[in-house]
Amino acid sequence: MRMRRLAAAVGGLIALGLAACDEAGYQVVETFNVEGSEQFLRAAAAKGPVWVDLRGNPFGDTGGTLDGVVTEAFRRGMSRLGGVSFTTDRDLAGDPRQRLVLVFGGARPGRSVDRVCEGDIPTRAAGLGPNGEVRTLTVFCNDTQIRAAIGGIARGVTGPDDENLFDMLVLTLREMFRGRRAFLLGENPPLVLEPSGPAPDQAPERMPS
Repeated sequence: MRMRRLAAAVGGLIALGLAACDEAGYQVVETFNVEGSEQFLRAAAAKGPVWVDLRGNPFGDTGGTLDGVVTEAFRRGMSRLGGVSFTTDRDLAGDPRQRLVLVFGGARPGRSVDRVCEGDIPTRAAGLGPNGEVRTLTVFCNDTQIRAAIGGIARGVTGPDDENLFDMLVLTLREMFRGRRAFLLGENPPLVLEPSGPAPDQAPERMPS
């Protein structure tokens, strides 16, 4: 119950934190990371591609373009682990119980973040926001248990292959498992939402044109 209440509170704070961010091209807001979550990701990756359950494509049918952008961005975001691959096809995943759920549209009022892992996931396409704004919520699930979550925002997005969107997705995975504010299951995490962006010498590598 503590984790449920905590996740619900965090879910409400994601939107608040993002709203307070400066108008940068892209940013992420870390919510929480249960200690050891990266080890779960490593274990899943050792069995094959990690499943990305993509929900709410804001661009409609793009012929798989968004799927390719997401999997490549996530691969680059976790490049420090070496050899981690991702797929949006559940049947190709090494262990679909350990998965990343990427929800376009971000956190919604009244939705508990931990319920994403239980299957309470929006399925309606979110669409682009004003000025090409795209918000995301990425949750790492171990079966029905939430292990990590992070919010993201990209602005001025014109399509699924937009650079701001790609860079935000790279940063999402780069920050999600850093564990700088990790906490033990059952402990209260520091509910500090900090907008993050790449350092001048650490800009995400662009997709090949």
